[in-house]
Amino acid sequence: MARPPKGPADPRYSGPDYDPEYGPPFDAELGQPVSPPLLPRTPPRDNRRLAAVAGAVIAGVLVVAAVAVLAVRSLGPDEVVTRPPANPSVLPGSGGQAKAVIDALTAQGYRCTAQFAVRIAARHGCFATRSDTVLAGAVFESDDADSIDAVRLTVRELSRNPALYPRDRATMMELAEVVVGTAFPEDQAPVAAALSRPGPRKILKGAWGNYRVGGNKGDTLVLYADRSGRSARQAPVPAIGTPRKVLVGELSNSGWLCAATCTKRERAAVSSLVLAGTGDTVAGLRLTVATRSVGPVGPTRTAFHQQLSTLLGMLDGDGLDRVSGWLSEQRSRGSGSSYVGGWRVTAEATYADDRPAGYQFRLDAERTLAPLSS
Repeated sequence: MARPPKGPADPRYSGPDYDPEYGPPFDAELGQPVSPPLLPRTPPRDNRRLAAVAGAVIAGVLVVAAVAVLAVRSLGPDEVVTRPPANPSVLPGSGGQAKAVIDALTAQGYRCTAQFAVRIAARHGCFATRSDTVLAGAVFESDDADSIDAVRLTVRELSRNPALYPRDRATMMELAEVVVGTAFPEDQAPVAAALSRPGPRKILKGAWGNYRVGGNKGDTLVLYADRSGRSARQAPVPAIGTPRKVLVGELSNSGWLCAATCTKRERAAVSSLVLAGTGDTVAGLRLTVATRSVGPVGPTRTAFHQQLSTLLGMLDGDGLDRVSGWLSEQRSRGSGSSYVGGWRVTAEATYADDRPAGYQFRLDAERTLAPLSS
């Protein structure tokens, strides 16, 4: 007797796209993932089976990443094809560690952009959706010699489904293999060992610098790295020219209710807007649009794009015209992040109880990376 289909991951499965037993579906209307999922959707947690699957996936990812890094190193500088940064006036360094990492991550499907590049320093970010709900990013700062002196690697499972958390660690192992293996390979072994153990760790000292694994929640994993002896630096910070009082007034005229948070209730969705900054200065924002009931998220998606377009139209400031262009392009790719016009921008799907629940957009000036305390 043939076994019944096991859920959406089984090609014989003909049931609904969403099954609470097997995790969230990929929302095809958000765009296709950059790379295939590291793990298929899985049944409810079975710790012994999950550990075996995660171990096999991590081992496979390490082998693939190592081969990719070696392949990138074996190519000449004219043979590595890289995408131009989204802001053509801010270019990567001409050589050194930062250029090598950008080339290696681009070859892995990441999209790399610069947040700023001044005479003594630069900051770049490389971001990718590594599977349908896993977002990965590498942010690194470099000095005037294009040598990296600070790194932050972040991986998040958007669905917040515990059965899928092993994908975070597998993706982080892959990301660290490329970044650490390319820029400071002498510390590759201790970093891999630190990442293989669950939970946050104390600062680890390596030949290049100091490392710390963070992220107490299973849906987020972070690796911080600092070159030994690094000092904090100042960097350009983009600004929004529209005063808070003016923006709140325009929002109120558009049907928003504003106090500490601005909210707007519509038939299909509830919108929430948080403005960062002090006094009358708006230094960033977070817009969340959530569906009002269980069911299709199409109307919520439409409300999200409408609210975001209206909001950006109310703002004046550095690089904000480029943000609208990035959002239009990103709609075909789905959840993602980038540096645009000096801002860190993020657009992503949100989930509740494994179900698609809405969308969120964040605009952040994101100051320089603070040194690790010893």
